[in-house]
Amino acid sequence: MSKQNKFFATAATVALVASAIVPVASAAEFTDADQVASWAKDSVEALSTQGVIAGNPDGSFNPTGNVTRAEAAKMFTVALDLSTEGTENFTDVNGEWFAEYVVAAVNANIVNGMSATTFAPKANLTREQAAKMIVEAYGLTGKADLSTFADAKTVEGKWSESYLSTAVATGVINGKGDKLAATDSISRQEFAVMLTRAMNVEVVDNSAELLADVEKATTALDTAVKALNTEVKANEIATAKAEVTAAKAAVANLASAVEAAKEVVTEEQATATKEAIATANKAIEATEAVIAKAEEAAKDLTVESVKAINATQIEVKFSKAVDAKSAEATANYKLGALDKQTAKVSSIILSEDEKTVVITMDKAIEKRFQVKVANVLEKDSTTKTVKAFDEVITFAADTTAPTIVSSTQVDANNFELKFSEPMAVGGSFTFTNAKGEVISDIPAVSYKAGATSVTINLKDVKSDEKVTVTIKNAKDMAGNLISPQPTTVELVKKDLATFEPTISSITQTGAKTFSIKFSEAVVLDTTAPTNITLDPSNVVTKLEKVSDTEYKVTVTNNLNGLATVKIAADQVTNKLAQTAGDNTKSLTKLVTFAQDKVAPKATSKLVTNKLGKQVIELTFDKDVKLANNAAVTVTGSQVKDYVITSGISATETATYADSDNKKVVHVSLDTAALKVEGAAYTLVLKSSDITSDADVAMVDVDATFTGAVDGNAPTSTNEDVATVKDVKVKDNDTLIVEFNQEIDKATASDVSNYSVTGTTVESAQILASNTKQVVLKIKKNSLADSFERTVTVENVKALNSTVTMEKFTMLVNLKENVRPTVASAKITGAKEITVTFTESVTAKSHAFTVTAGTTALKATTATASGEIVKITTTEDLSTLLKETIVLEPAKLANGQVDTTNFAIVDGKGNALEAFTALEIVKP
Repeated sequence: MSKQNKFFATAATVALVASAIVPVASAAEFTDADQVASWAKDSVEALSTQGVIAGNPDGSFNPTGNVTRAEAAKMFTVALDLSTEGTENFTDVNGEWFAEYVVAAVNANIVNGMSATTFAPKANLTREQAAKMIVEAYGLTGKADLSTFADAKTVEGKWSESYLSTAVATGVINGKGDKLAATDSISRQEFAVMLTRAMNVEVVDNSAELLADVEKATTALDTAVKALNTEVKANEIATAKAEVTAAKAAVANLASAVEAAKEVVTEEQATATKEAIATANKAIEATEAVIAKAEEAAKDLTVESVKAINATQIEVKFSKAVDAKSAEATANYKLGALDKQTAKVSSIILSEDEKTVVITMDKAIEKRFQVKVANVLEKDSTTKTVKAFDEVITFAADTTAPTIVSSTQVDANNFELKFSEPMAVGGSFTFTNAKGEVISDIPAVSYKAGATSVTINLKDVKSDEKVTVTIKNAKDMAGNLISPQPTTVELVKKDLATFEPTISSITQTGAKTFSIKFSEAVVLDTTAPTNITLDPSNVVTKLEKVSDTEYKVTVTNNLNGLATVKIAADQVTNKLAQTAGDNTKSLTKLVTFAQDKVAPKATSKLVTNKLGKQVIELTFDKDVKLANNAAVTVTGSQVKDYVITSGISATETATYADSDNKKVVHVSLDTAALKVEGAAYTLVLKSSDITSDADVAMVDVDATFTGAVDGNAPTSTNEDVATVKDVKVKDNDTLIVEFNQEIDKATASDVSNYSVTGTTVESAQILASNTKQVVLKIKKNSLADSFERTVTVENVKALNSTVTMEKFTMLVNLKENVRPTVASAKITGAKEITVTFTESVTAKSHAFTVTAGTTALKATTATASGEIVKITTTEDLSTLLKETIVLEPAKLANGQVDTTNFAIVDGKGNALEAFTALEIVKP
């Protein structure tokens, strides 16, 4: 083991020695100098003389007293003459006597906080913390075998292991008896000894050795690059791969050598090695491309897969590029129906990748087909043909709803709407302007069964006018309704003469993200994020399309302060392939970004996860990051049967509820103390492993809930598959899904496993009286029209089964569910009140109560006609105008709503909901 530190660390020792020229105090002057251990006297004397260690106000040294983290920070600041300029955001440091010392030690990378916001200055310094601070302060290196210490296992794999190993190797730590005692607090005299040992470690100038390593690694890289081949044949692939591996290793070795010698290499040497590495990486990439080409050429041409991509189209994927003519020849494909089907091939098209063929049939297909492929030639070959393919393929029935995938202005007047698959029925098309008025002079849309697009002619529509196209009842070749039903598309005809987009706004959306909104629809290449640059430099690593006019940008470093965002205008186009660069040289905007220092906050609730387990769900107000095996400390109490159990403390694990949603986190409840059924819990959740994108730890979260047992995790599993027998409409807001057998509670009650086009499923509950049925509640007031909707059910398991069901879809006729509401209520006669609703309704005669002041009027009756309900009373309203007159739902004697009489419904059966008192307008 070598007891040496980095050559460049000697400056720290020089600073300390220089400070010894001016004596400050002597250890002999301490009132308890006789209590300093003999092994520590010299160290205490040296550090007290230099002013690094000071006594207490009473003149004592207190050699066996503990050193706090703040005191240690001060000692290093004094010893190394560190700068105290700067700031830190520790909430337990600001304004205290030790603030400047903490700032100095942290900025010098000698010590870190205990979290992003706390330093714990008054906490005792431990031996492992002291080892880290000394190793970092003096740049010590070396590695020792810690297995000789009795407690070596306690630091194995921990952050402190490497620091303790270096401290032992350099003689800074000798151990506490036969132990490292890593987490023990360190006394003042122990710390003095460790500090002086570090200052006395032998300094070795190894710069020549480091520079020699760089030179050796540079030569090795040059040799490895020269060995790379620019041409590779099939029998040379293995050798070429080995050469690439060797070249990559040489690159890594040179990079490592330069890093080790970064303090002694010249700027010229550093630049030269950087260029050598860049050149080598380009050569490696070129060789890898040649190898890939050789491997592709060496492969046999085979059929890799055959699958149905929709009701009438089959995708055949080859292992390599094929000849277009032979790939599109009908004679080279045989599709024999084995289940009495009559579908025939209508077209075969080779895709742009030259490896994929799409076969379109004249009818919808499903079930078994004997698929044969032969005689298709390899690209650029007249002899190499595909290995004969002959298999029985079962095609599942198409249950995927078609969609509109694009709308493109193809010329001055016409737009092309493209469907996701061939359509059997184009549906009905209606056109409205920005005011919602029907446009009648747009030519009718013609459609041919099996087509994948339609053309909309807007020749009589002015430029820049918005036209909304509504498509109803369009169906694909399998009869699946378009989604959503109806589908709307907005078209704006553009004058092709100009395309001059501008940046409308730039909004910061995270620590490293922002969105750019444009004045009009643009097309940016999301595979080339570096077309967007920032000044000062902050490299763009990701570009995502949010909408036609908005893109999300992710950068390398946290955003902070003024920055100029610039977009290469010649890389900005529109859907008509016009380039912004034709009209403007650049798109730039000056923005002020703010560093996100706000800790993420969350709400909590108890939920059942997809595995049937009870978990605490935290919903944050921003995206959060989770450390590996993110730990959450859960503390608090619970009450059951009037008995309070306090002192609950457990460490649980946090995971994302959904990998695509970084705002929702599930915290496990695996500890028995957190799973007492029926207990009322009051808990606090803390974690430094859950942070914002800017590394700010979460705010502590309160959680209250009643304990429940986990869901029905099966004691014996099976592979039964649930299927849907029927979907029935109970009322305008309720569907009942009936399965073929009892179903798993967790998956059946998960609303994400159900969807209804045009609305949202808000709840899914298994009927207590029939555990084969699930009641779905859809969102009220969400269906404005009455027509067929596609109901989709998926991912539900049978009871105790490990297998999820196949996706199920069904067309269900749903009525509109928008409730009528009161538009106005006013007195229109001496004994008459007119209530106007938002739509035609029917009403029971005693549906309302009318109150003047505190007195309910007698004998009020209601009659409905269209949108108007007339309420008559036996009392003269003109004598009551001084009172406040209000309209309320009919009430029972106990003050509750009279649900028998309060019945106002529209033509589709949607009932007026109970409302609070509505003041009637007086004449």
